[in-house]
Amino acid sequence: MIESSFDTTTMKNIEVKKAAEFSGFHVYFTIDDQCFQLLMGAGDRLFIINIKHVFEEKAVCKLCSKKILPMPIGHQWCKFLQERKEVLLPFFKNEVELYQNSK
Repeated sequence: MIESSFDTTTMKNIEVKKAAEFSGFHVYFTIDDQCFQLLMGAGDRLFIINIKHVFEEKAVCKLCSKKILPMPIGHQWCKFLQERKEVLLPFFKNEVELYQNSK
């Protein structure tokens, strides 16, 4: 069963960048000192495409328990965060809107 809430206060170092290869954004963030990348599409509305691990060293994800190789080989989906993407959408939508308004 998927939790209905997620504590977004655990997310740190949030950085939004406009994507060059698709219409949308790359959002980088850390949870418990592990880095993740969220791909957000922009069209009529913002939507989450994918949430991937972006680890510098081989490690086990503290959220999904998957062994992750260093990037770029280790860009694997985080099942834990993927399953919560609808809960995470309002938080990241707000972060992208803040980024857009600052430009």
